[in-house]
Amino acid sequence: MLIAVVAAALSAAVLGYLGITLFVHRSEVERTVAQLDLGGLEANRKAELGLFARFFDERGRTNLERRLVQAGWYNLTPGKFMMRSVVASVSGLIVGLAIPVAMHRHEPWFFMLPIVMALAGAIAPTSALDGAIAVRQKRIRNSLPDFLDLVSTTVEAGIALNGAFAAAVDGVRGPFRDELLAVLSDIRVGRSRAEALAAMAARADVTELTTTVTAIVQAEKLGGDIAGILDQLAQDAREHRMTRAEELAAQLPVKMTFPMAVCMLPALFVMIFGAVAAQLITK
Repeated sequence: MLIAVVAAALSAAVLGYLGITLFVHRSEVERTVAQLDLGGLEANRKAELGLFARFFDERGRTNLERRLVQAGWYNLTPGKFMMRSVVASVSGLIVGLAIPVAMHRHEPWFFMLPIVMALAGAIAPTSALDGAIAVRQKRIRNSLPDFLDLVSTTVEAGIALNGAFAAAVDGVRGPFRDELLAVLSDIRVGRSRAEALAAMAARADVTELTTTVTAIVQAEKLGGDIAGILDQLAQDAREHRMTRAEELAAQLPVKMTFPMAVCMLPALFVMIFGAVAAQLITK
């Protein structure tokens, strides 16, 4: 019975999400017409968000859009992400209501379960977004030193910086490769290298990458030694990575305190007081 109720609730949530997703989705032609009719990009965003635009101000929507870009979720709009939170919250509420009914439990505290599950469902998409941002930034940060070494070596061989970027992309994997391909694509369509790199740094929001882009742009403007600067940036990036590793290693004793206490103290108490308790029981 419980499995049937849960399956029905989840099926209803999925169907509702699909229906609303199809409802808010619009083609590129419709987006262009909306921009012309409603007066620009901001009106188009409000039209796309629909009802959600009444509850989220421009700062909140802009922050959500920026975080979606940082996570690499380019195909997910703020409206669809908000809808995911609503669907997840409603699904948690339905499941939380179904469990006490199916188990025939009538305790007052048991009916707090729907509220807890609804809150958990509402928080789950945001937690997934935060995790995706953290993982993506970590992968970009780890790929940066090797990429800078490749670019520096290629520039020292006499290849121009754009050609060095194109050659070094083949040695990079993961989200950093996607960002570099976007930079090269922007340059091919006529965007300046400085603007393309700055856009990449803004999308990734990684401190080391932002510092690297700033140094490259300044070196180009001032006519500095690009290869030497890239070597120094790669060395600095590796030092930062080692520093973070040392910080994480230093945090391990504190993080291990609670697991050690939970796992070791009960066994220690049994060893110390077990014999005494056994003698008291047998008397």
